[in-house]
Amino acid sequence: MGIILFDGFCPTCNKWAKWITKRDRRGVFELVARDSEAGDEYLSICPARLKELDSVLLFSQGVWFARSSVTCRVLWGLALHWRLAGLLLWLIPRPLRDLAYDVYARRRHRSNPADS
Repeated sequence: MGIILFDGFCPTCNKWAKWITKRDRRGVFELVARDSEAGDEYLSICPARLKELDSVLLFSQGVWFARSSVTCRVLWGLALHWRLAGLLLWLIPRPLRDLAYDVYARRRHRSNPADS
């Protein structure tokens, strides 16, 4: 099983967590908000270089993953068509995948114009 740590205060992250839960029929992942008691426990064993990243984190089989690598690995844990999508995403060099991930992560923090 993989433990996915996500930002529980982020609406985008919560939607993504619900998306995973809906498609994770085999129970491959456990979703944990970073800002929860369980999240604190996992973060206590997380490498320092990953703790401060603005990223979803995955802890699986004793290894930590961040950014686009999490996205790919989550897709690999779902149904066949999602696995294929994850494989296609994995073929993109990681620096480019992570750049796209970082751009998206920065945008999720912008306030919604409708909220103004």
